[in-house]
Amino acid sequence: MLRAHLLFGFASIAAGAFAQLPGLVISGNPEAGTGATWTYQATVSGTNYDLSGILRKPPGAGPFPAVVINHGTGGNANGYTRSVANEMVAWNYVGIGTNLTHAGGVPCGAPGDCVTEEYGSSAANILRAMKCRDILASLGYVDTMCIASFGHSRGAWLTTGLVAAHPDKFSVAGHTAGGVNDAPQSTAPSAAEAASITCPYIIQHGDADNTVPLSWDERLDSVLTANGVDHQFIVFPGYTHAGIAQDVTMFANAQAWFALHGCPISTALPIAPAPANGHVLSREWFDASGRRVPEPTPGAGAGIFLLRERMQDGSVVLRRIAGFP
Repeated sequence: MLRAHLLFGFASIAAGAFAQLPGLVISGNPEAGTGATWTYQATVSGTNYDLSGILRKPPGAGPFPAVVINHGTGGNANGYTRSVANEMVAWNYVGIGTNLTHAGGVPCGAPGDCVTEEYGSSAANILRAMKCRDILASLGYVDTMCIASFGHSRGAWLTTGLVAAHPDKFSVAGHTAGGVNDAPQSTAPSAAEAASITCPYIIQHGDADNTVPLSWDERLDSVLTANGVDHQFIVFPGYTHAGIAQDVTMFANAQAWFALHGCPISTALPIAPAPANGHVLSREWFDASGRRVPEPTPGAGAGIFLLRERMQDGSVVLRRIAGFP
């Protein structure tokens, strides 16, 4: 029988008092299945904010890691953002997102005028996403040392631009169907902008994507490689733009990456212990870089591995395991 040792970190939260932001109104229970909604109306340093969005959290007092989720063109916080938050809350993450300038079916809000030039990774959207981070930091149950960002399509472009513009504010990031583009009229970030990224980053893209070319993420991959940024680039054969957005395998890859890279070791949240009932349908192993590996055997060494177990009741259990001497 394999002998292994579970590694448990200790959750901590940055020092300081926490108070709900003036102008923020949260409606509903973020622990409920549909989560809470929120609005934020305020003027800060001359910038007018009129935002609305969703909020989900795991049960308990925390502190929890968190993720700012960015939807694509025509989506909104009640659609893609809520769906991804519902997935990630099962990973023990608080999920938040707002309607962006490229949203559909909702009021424009502010900042930004919701014209094409302000879509994607625009200054207005970066302000909106950063305000989501400010809200997270005010809640009292979020580990502010462990905040991620994730998005799809134009939300992927925003994710890239966001963590590039504020590299000290995010511990990990990921996206589907994004990338960089240097064309002046593009609402994607440029390669020069992406060169400011420092956090670990997972990129996933389908090679049958006719909306955002795979080459855009290939370029981002080359930028991150050139700058020595810890990252993973996964290409899905035959996947379309929409097909990858909420794919099960894509989420499994992202979950493993976030678990391995999302928090500094000193503030890493504990990974769940082995399930008592033993009703495991499948197991997947990942190495410390987030890549799938065969099940380790005795003698595999002292590295850190991540075991992802899918249970009969539909839940997913993660265990960080140190070493197989």
